[in-house]
Amino acid sequence: KPIGQAFFAAALEAYQGQDYRRSMDLLEQAGRIDSFNSAIPALYGWNLLKMRDYSGARRKFAHALLLNPHLDDPRLGLAFTWLEQGEDARALDCFQRLAPATRNTLDVRVAMARANRALGENQLALQLAASVLRQDPGNKLAANELTILTGVADLKAIESTPSPASRPAKMALAARLADGFFQVPDGDV
Repeated sequence: KPIGQAFFAAALEAYQGQDYRRSMDLLEQAGRIDSFNSAIPALYGWNLLKMRDYSGARRKFAHALLLNPHLDDPRLGLAFTWLEQGEDARALDCFQRLAPATRNTLDVRVAMARANRALGENQLALQLAASVLRQDPGNKLAANELTILTGVADLKAIESTPSPASRPAKMALAARLADGFFQVPDGDV
């Protein structure tokens, strides 16, 4: 198994260097040595996701989750794959199943904002993007979500704008119908 670990370490280094083909070749070799290591299909899935092979990425992440259903890394990869494919509800489902520590990372909150926006949940998307920008004012992806949602990229400008005055959804008036028109008695307006 130490040889398999060496192949995996080299595959991880190749992935980080954006040499995805080499990384996958090394993962094939590592998988022949240690076929039950869930990290191998998970990293393979990340390689495929980077190469935009979404169906292959989904298969590898699902394989990793079969080997160990409690891992966040393949579930996170699956969520990002669904998000890239425009399957926003599925992506959100995967994001919600992540451990809280993973779900609350900046990247995941921005991705959740994107998915919520695509599903029309703009208020939640705005809350998520704003929470990221409060922690990391230079986060370009969160600023982009904010701009899409509000037309403004500056969180401080949005937070300093007073919310519109609200009024009741219904208004009751005493009125009667006379000659096809409503008549309101004097003083009831």
